[in-house]
Amino acid sequence: MDEGADSGPILSQTEIVIDQSDDAKSLYDKLVVASRKQLIKASKMLIEDKVKWIDQDHSRANSWRKRGLRDGLIDFRLHSSTIYNLVRALTKPYVGAHLIQDSKEVKIWKTKIGPQKPSNLEPGKVLEINESNEVLVKTCDGSIWLVEHDFEDFPVVNSYL
Repeated sequence: MDEGADSGPILSQTEIVIDQSDDAKSLYDKLVVASRKQLIKASKMLIEDKVKWIDQDHSRANSWRKRGLRDGLIDFRLHSSTIYNLVRALTKPYVGAHLIQDSKEVKIWKTKIGPQKPSNLEPGKVLEINESNEVLVKTCDGSIWLVEHDFEDFPVVNSYL
C-alpha cells in the first residue's frame, strides 16, 4: 500500500470471467472464491520471501466518483441491454436499480430482454403484464421485462413508467 487509492504495486491478481447471466451476487461469489485463492498464494509468497511486485500502469488506471442515487435510475430511452446490465449490477445484496412511479421510488431487482417492438412506440410505455406479474416495458431498441420488482401500485398496460 502507498499513499494513493489503489495506486501501489500489485502483489497478486487473477482474471474473473463475467458471464452474461451474472449479477451482483453471483459476481460477488466468484470474487470471494478467487480472493481466497489469491490470499493463500500471496501469503505463501510473502512467507517464502518470493514476492514479485508488479508496478501498475497508471496510464491505464481510472478512478470513479462516489455512486449517487441518480446512477441507479432506469431510463427506458436506453437500450434494453444497458438497462439489463444496470439492474444486474445493482441487484441484491446491493441497493437495486429503480424507477419513479407517481413520485415513488420502485426497486427493480431482475429483468430480462424482451422482444423487438415497433419503433413508433414511446420508451417507458407498459406493453404487457403476464400472469407472473412481470411487466413488459418499451425501450429505445425493443423491450424489457421487469421480472422482480417492488411495485406497490401496479402499473397498467398503456401507462408510462
